[in-house]
Amino acid sequence: MEIPGQFSVEINRQVLISRLHALSRAQDIVTRSNEQGADLLEMIKTQFEGQDDRIKISGDHVMANASFAQMFALVIHELATNAAKYGSLSVPAGRVNVSLREIADDEGERLLDIEWIERGGPSPTPPATKGFGTRLIVSALPGKRGQRPLATFDPLGFEYRVSVPMSAVEVNRQAA
Repeated sequence: MEIPGQFSVEINRQVLISRLHALSRAQDIVTRSNEQGADLLEMIKTQFEGQDDRIKISGDHVMANASFAQMFALVIHELATNAAKYGSLSVPAGRVNVSLREIADDEGERLLDIEWIERGGPSPTPPATKGFGTRLIVSALPGKRGQRPLATFDPLGFEYRVSVPMSAVEVNRQAA
């Protein structure tokens, strides 16, 4: 018997399997890329394969090291899963805009600016408890100077932003 509000063993199994598939897709991209790095835009597109035009993916082709690429893939998978279950992709009118941009801050530090913006879905509410997925979203990617990613539950839609130092993203050419 499933207790309302509780995850069943089957649901937990499905969640774990979907996260393993996200890691598997990321590893496939990392393996195919050799020492060149994994293309993060390709990773996002792979997450949304077969879906309609409600997802807009834009930005710079950034080649990431294997370690960063795997964490990035898990975060994108978690954001996509949440959008499909609770957010903008849970309704026909919902949209998701994802962008990756290489920028420089005021001190000249090179950053990867990651932005996930949902619109047209139900008004988001913060989760009542912080499970693995929530902790993953807010702590997996290393923000600039130790800052955590910003997850905003705006009435217009969920937003996720983080600026990651390129030194944590890029392939170390000396080691390759």
